[in-house]
Order: sequence, then structure tokens, then C-alpha cells
Amino acid sequence: MSGKRPLEPKVARPADLTRHVSTICQGRPHASLLLGSRNFSPELEEYTMYVYYVHMDQQTLTMPAVINLIVLLLLAVTMGLSLAHALEFPGKLRLDEPTYRAVQAIYYPGFTIGGLIGEFGGMLALVALLVAGPSAERFWWIAAALGLLIVGHATYWIVTHPVNAAWLKDTALSGPSAVFFALFSSPDADWRHMRNVWEYSHVARSGLHMLAFVCFALAVMH
Repeated sequence: MSGKRPLEPKVARPADLTRHVSTICQGRPHASLLLGSRNFSPELEEYTMYVYYVHMDQQTLTMPAVINLIVLLLLAVTMGLSLAHALEFPGKLRLDEPTYRAVQAIYYPGFTIGGLIGEFGGMLALVALLVAGPSAERFWWIAAALGLLIVGHATYWIVTHPVNAAWLKDTALSGPSAVFFALFSSPDADWRHMRNVWEYSHVARSGLHMLAFVCFALAVMH
């Protein structure tokens, strides 16, 4: 919508004026086209235009709102992937070793790509929001969300990732994938111990990611 939003006029507000203007605004791109057909006093016309601009501001999807929506989506992807692992854990405890090892290989490459986009994308987006200089209240909620994501990401590299190489040892990997899963890989060990390390690390990460999502949702609400 073009045009400068008028300042709020200092006039008495009739009880039914806001409702009347809301009716005018519905589906009307320019309230000014309608004002000429009504016998408004200058004061009422000024207030009518003010209410119209406020109404249109509330209906417009601004750039900050779009950015917040993108960040929420990235955090939702991150939370959803780790939560999926956590919810699978009780059922996977019933699997024997051959079945468990076979199941572990199915997470590549889908969860790997999703985690790369959601987790890395979420951290970068939160850093960008902090650099942009939000209000003090929003700053601390965003910082908390970023801190929780960083702790969750560190948990992956220190606890989760070293076990991944053992699960994928029978999966043909090449190029960047082979290099990625070879990083910090641990030798094969008792499969129950590796299972518990891998599963409980994802339970911890799911909790951290849920808290990060809630923190950023609170930042958006403020």
C-alpha cells in the first residue's frame, strides 16, 4: 500500500466508527476512494484514514514477519528430526543386533540433509537476527535459542557423530559423505553400549531443540 500513514488524530471517537471503517476496509484497496461518497466531517475523515492505515498494517506480511517465519520453520525441522529419534527409542530397544544395525543405516541421507539445512540454517539465521539488533527483550530470547542450538550441535559432534561410522560401515559412501562420516569416528564396540550412547544423545538433543523452538517463539511474541 502506498502513502504515508497519518498520525493518530486527537478527536473524540464515536463508538461505532471503528466497526464502520472495518466494513469499509474489507476488500477495499483504497479507503480514500470511498470517503468522497460519504459526508464525513474533516475530523471523522482524518480518523477514518487513520483506522484504515492501522487495519492495512495489521493485514500486511512484513519482511521481519517473513524472516521470523523462516527461522521458526528451520527450528521446527531441527526439533522434528531429533524428536523423531527420541520417539523411536522405546521401540528400537526391542530390536536384536542385526535388525538394529540394519535400521540405523536408513537415516542416511534424509536425516543428514535435513539436519544440515535445519540445524546449520537455524544457527546462522539466529546469529543474523542478533546482529540486526533486536529489542533487549527479544535479544535474550533469541540468544537463548541460539545457545541451546549450539549445545545441541556440540552434543551431536562429541557424542552422536562418532558412533555413526559404526552404523554405516556396511553402507557404500563416497565423496563428501565418506569424509563427513569418517570425522571423529570411533571404533566398533559393544553394540548395546553404542546404541545407548546414540539414542540417549538424541533424547538430550530433542529436549534442547524443543527449548530452542520455544525460546524463539517467545521472542516472536514479544
